[in-house]
Amino acid sequence: MKTSGPSKCLIVLATFVLHASPARAQEWVHLDPLKWEAKVEFETTKEQIQNSGPTRDSEVKTGVIFKQSGFVLDPRIAKFSIKANPIISRGKFNSTTRNESRAGELLDFNARLDVLEGAPQPFSANLMANHTTNTTDAGLGSQTDLSNRNEYLGLNWKNRAFPSTLSISDRSMQQSFQSGLTNTTSERNEAERAITFRGRSSKMDVFAEHLWHDDKIPATDQDYTNDRFRLHNLFRWGKGSRFDSRIEYLKRVGFRGYDRLTVGEQATLEHTRALSSSYAYRYSSFSQDQETTEHIGDFTLTHNLFDTLITTLRFEGRASDLGVSTESEYKGRIDSNYRRRILWGGRLTAGLGGGYGVTNRVSSGGLSEVVDEFHSVDSSYLVLLVRRFIETSTIVVTDATGSFVFSEGTDYTVIPADNNLTQISIIAGGMINVGDTILVSYKYQALPSAKFSTIPYQAHVAFDFDWISVFARVSGEKETLIDGVDEDAVTDRFNASVGVELNWNPSPDLNGTFSAARRTAISGEFNSNSINFNQSLFYRLNARTALNLTANQDFISSDGQQTNFFGADLGLRWQPWRKLSVMPHIGTWMRDEKGVSEEKFLTGGVDMEYSIGLVDLRFGYTHERRSGTITGRSEDRIMLTIIRKSQ
Repeated sequence: MKTSGPSKCLIVLATFVLHASPARAQEWVHLDPLKWEAKVEFETTKEQIQNSGPTRDSEVKTGVIFKQSGFVLDPRIAKFSIKANPIISRGKFNSTTRNESRAGELLDFNARLDVLEGAPQPFSANLMANHTTNTTDAGLGSQTDLSNRNEYLGLNWKNRAFPSTLSISDRSMQQSFQSGLTNTTSERNEAERAITFRGRSSKMDVFAEHLWHDDKIPATDQDYTNDRFRLHNLFRWGKGSRFDSRIEYLKRVGFRGYDRLTVGEQATLEHTRALSSSYAYRYSSFSQDQETTEHIGDFTLTHNLFDTLITTLRFEGRASDLGVSTESEYKGRIDSNYRRRILWGGRLTAGLGGGYGVTNRVSSGGLSEVVDEFHSVDSSYLVLLVRRFIETSTIVVTDATGSFVFSEGTDYTVIPADNNLTQISIIAGGMINVGDTILVSYKYQALPSAKFSTIPYQAHVAFDFDWISVFARVSGEKETLIDGVDEDAVTDRFNASVGVELNWNPSPDLNGTFSAARRTAISGEFNSNSINFNQSLFYRLNARTALNLTANQDFISSDGQQTNFFGADLGLRWQPWRKLSVMPHIGTWMRDEKGVSEEKFLTGGVDMEYSIGLVDLRFGYTHERRSGTITGRSEDRIMLTIIRKSQ
């Protein structure tokens, strides 16, 4: 196997230490006490799926962790640490149709060396290596092999004015899976190498990287290279004046190649304590199947009257070329926000704003592209995409990093909405959860040529006391066609929300919250209304017992479809004595799409933790029951872990 640069450095160090005479080794090398931890884990799961027979899956894992650290000559000269974690697993799976045994071996090895990190010399180095191998044999020709390797070498310049790091990193992954003797082996074999420079001062931040990605499977051949550069400058003067500039460039050659360039600058000037102005400009371009460019500039004037009334006047211009259409937009708006203390220690905030803009779109038809549209998943499990007339077959959904692609039909479904909009419905039990950030890329049909005006507006008011908060907000846009023949070119939008939150804190051992909100969203013919309730209660009965309850209810009417959500979780932590904790819990969740589907989920169980000297015991039992229109399932899971630590 070919050995990379970082690995060679670690091998040289190990050879030097091993071949030194015992007297020299004792003099040069200081070893901290060896730390170790032995662990035995047992887990068994019994599952019953509707219209299917029961299954049982049991597994025992036995492993040990060794940790060794130390230094050579002096901790400021060279510090090192080594961690090794071998694990052996044995398992059985039984069902009415098959019975199988499996065996697995895993080894996780980590090593780190820091050279001259605490020394007065101007340079230091960091070396890190991680290697993980995992082999599982399930019998009857079913086998999985996985090997991951990560190595890093960083050279640091400890300059006070501009500390910087030049690093090289290697990553490789080899994975093969065969489900049976007669089945085709699925393989994944890829390697990456990156050379990176990072530097930072009080006024400048520089990042540059060249990355090679080598897909070693000829059938897929998804090779590519990435070149990335980022430069950020910041200059400050006076009390509140500053100038920022940023340039970022990314070029990907090969599989799914593209070019992306972003250039921007922003200046803020504080003329007086009450008056300030700012200017901002941003240029961005993206080129893949087609090239798109965008210019955005704005000027803002802000007046602050005694920190009570803040008025902002803003002018903005935008010009974009999407390949199949061009748009130019000019708009101005004024917003005022008022805040002050009121009776009984409360605070009042209120605001009002509006503006006027003109947009001119020249379209030749065809498809345009959106890359990495940002969305956060809320409790409705519904995500409304921004563009209209989307080609649903082009939708790609990834995680926040863009590296993991979710599966349609398993993690989400695509459903049409009124006004030629598109929604993504998250499937419960998939890989996407409430609170997750997802990125959505797709192609859409360009809107027809048109010139139209836009009148944006917003108003809000809120009263905030220690025990109660009340708010109301409304915003929207009114679009009017000036020139064009297709009314689909314009869309009116309206959003409104009103809510209240109650806080009850009679003592540090007892507190609770209750909130309710109603929200309305209208975009053309698309109409969505929701009512949301949230409750939470914490009660400490005594020094050893605490209770926690959370619940939420959502009632959503979207595009004529009524969907109701209910959820509640109750947990108790009981500590009869210092080394024993008992934590029973129960939860329920329900989603009801009227006339379409219904899902119910119930879970309950108990977790226990107990320590005896150097031994930790952990026990957990969970029962889950899911029922619904499509299928039902119940599951019982028992987990037992025994950990023995060194002194």
